[in-house]
Amino acid sequence: MTSRSIATTLLALAAASSACRSSSNSNPDAKPGTEIDASSNPDDVSIFDIQDPSNKVAIGASVTVRGVVVTAIDTFGVKTGGFWVEEPAGGAYSGVLVFGASTTDVAALKVGDLVDITGAIKDEFALAADTSTNKTTELVKPMGGAIVVTKTGTGTVPTPSTVDAAAIAALATPELQDAEWEKWEGVLITVEKAAALSAPEVIPSTTNPDPTFQKFAVTGSAFVESSLAAMPDPAVATGDCFASITGIGDYFFDYLILPRSTGEIVGGGSGCAALPTATVVGVNTGTTGAVTISEAYVTGVTFNKSNFWVQDALQAAPNNGIYVYRGNSSVPDVDPGVVPGAKIKITATTDSYMGLNELKTPTIEVLAAPGTLPSAITGSTVAQLTDVATAAPYQGALVTITNVKVTTAPDANHRYVVTQGTSTIAVDDDIYRQDPTIDTCFASITGIVSLNTFDTPPTRVILPTKAEDVVAGGTCN
Repeated sequence: MTSRSIATTLLALAAASSACRSSSNSNPDAKPGTEIDASSNPDDVSIFDIQDPSNKVAIGASVTVRGVVVTAIDTFGVKTGGFWVEEPAGGAYSGVLVFGASTTDVAALKVGDLVDITGAIKDEFALAADTSTNKTTELVKPMGGAIVVTKTGTGTVPTPSTVDAAAIAALATPELQDAEWEKWEGVLITVEKAAALSAPEVIPSTTNPDPTFQKFAVTGSAFVESSLAAMPDPAVATGDCFASITGIGDYFFDYLILPRSTGEIVGGGSGCAALPTATVVGVNTGTTGAVTISEAYVTGVTFNKSNFWVQDALQAAPNNGIYVYRGNSSVPDVDPGVVPGAKIKITATTDSYMGLNELKTPTIEVLAAPGTLPSAITGSTVAQLTDVATAAPYQGALVTITNVKVTTAPDANHRYVVTQGTSTIAVDDDIYRQDPTIDTCFASITGIVSLNTFDTPPTRVILPTKAEDVVAGGTCN
């Protein structure tokens, strides 16, 4: 699949990829200014001219390129058929994606073939939802016409151009970083000094037709995607330093590296900048990106052993708890050493999902087995935990609420509501399941404050971690 085939996944659009790529004026997804015009250019232009940032070749121009080398062919995954060509000299602005050629022509190609391409149109593609100024330059077929691909011989694939990811990351602004990556769109490159800033993840959408499509972030604000080949097995882990990543440079919502084979992702590198060290408090108060939390204590694990919560110290405090998201229930069980009270090291990527702060795609190292179990924040009221103005510091934290009464019976998902004065909060079953009867009075409930993102809008809930967290008695209204 070409990188652009993730459009339906990222945006939950139902339109087929071929429709999204249409370069006619009727394309509902095209940005203003990307429609094909009627201009044309002389026969036999170079890819350098097509990719030139000053637009030497106009968008919509009919072009012919001759004697270019096939560098990659998309035969992997559900969406296939695109291929890339490059000028034999290689270098910046030397490569381009060809999309929409006949399947017969594409099937006859091999990497290293010299080809002439006639009847193509230069297009700059982007979905309207991409609010950046970046677009994908490509050669597409004209409306009602066809691209003709003619093999003229066998050549030599240009040596991949070397790209220093650390140097790009050091550039002062995102615009400067984008400008550097833009040079390599469509070009075969080898990226050095790149570290994984997240682990590979399948694009999370029910409309994604291809579970083989995965991506992970790397140094320099780019992503490695499995558009042309599968990810390595065992999987990449957050913080891994690569000796090299070779593939086609591309753009779709982000700048991309598309390895042509799994073996083009080579681990065991050096020279990668160490990930910054952070704390849970830091993440909850503004630290972003890939981080290492050197010491954290587990406070709870979901009943299906998929995900868990941690805090910086055994004693809970505001802003000192966070959700660690590994994936849905299909992921393997978490390391058996990850239990309440265990001390662990986490390397992960920070994220906020519908207002729920989390650490995603973590790499986990268990440092010590449980000694003393974590302690909760006491004295908090249900009103504090649910009021928009006061609730945020308690999200992910272990808290104790007192003198609460069950005011709705547990539903099929073991969820029920308790009341303290005039304030209510749901008690949910992500960790520990119970079904108390309505009007039961609890002297206290200890649990992790979370956000139920299935509610519209998301609502605060408290998650007891064990039977001892729910203490009967007390005084209720």
